[in-house]
Amino acid sequence: MKDKVNCEEYCVASLDLLAGKSIIQRDSDDVNLNHIRNIYQSWLKICRDDEIYKQIQIKIFSDNIVLAINCKVPNAAEYLLEVVSWMTEHFLRCGYKIRGGITKGMLYIDDILVWGNALVDAYILESEWAVNPRIIISENLIEDISERTQKLMIPFDIDFYILDYLKGYGKNAAGYLETISIALKRLDEEPYINEKIKGKNDYLRSYLLKSKQYWESR
Repeated sequence: MKDKVNCEEYCVASLDLLAGKSIIQRDSDDVNLNHIRNIYQSWLKICRDDEIYKQIQIKIFSDNIVLAINCKVPNAAEYLLEVVSWMTEHFLRCGYKIRGGITKGMLYIDDILVWGNALVDAYILESEWAVNPRIIISENLIEDISERTQKLMIPFDIDFYILDYLKGYGKNAAGYLETISIALKRLDEEPYINEKIKGKNDYLRSYLLKSKQYWESR
């Protein structure tokens, strides 16, 4: 009989590339395939080479990304938020919008399989509730996040706590302002498609302008 496996408590993020289906369908020359693959490769390398981040396991399927770290790791939630923030900012800088959900719960993950209620809960936050390009954080994870990080990076957005990923990790004001400028320019150049997409873009624009104001006041 093979060894029995069990779920353990993990912090889990489910991320989705907004308009992923459309990006894939319009990618006749494989430009986005290669661009996104390079982004994925860079993050896999970062997490494999770093002594702390290599404890974060990453699973990628097309335009969906799952990141998980065992809650036994000290500061597990903080490390996951840090990687998700850097990754989301990197995608935004490269022209791609991310939505997601982050939670805590029971999970099993290995090289073959990802399984458990935490995955389901994170996916529901991402697919059913995030809607706009934002990263929702479940209330059961808040207790694992330091007071400093909560005040700086976890605002309440009408209905859920969200991750303010353009604040606090990885870059100084100049670096974040450059990313914001690039993203705003892309939004200005993006053609109108329909009201649904316009609403998502308006949400992102509002977030970018608030972030710009924050960094310009530092």
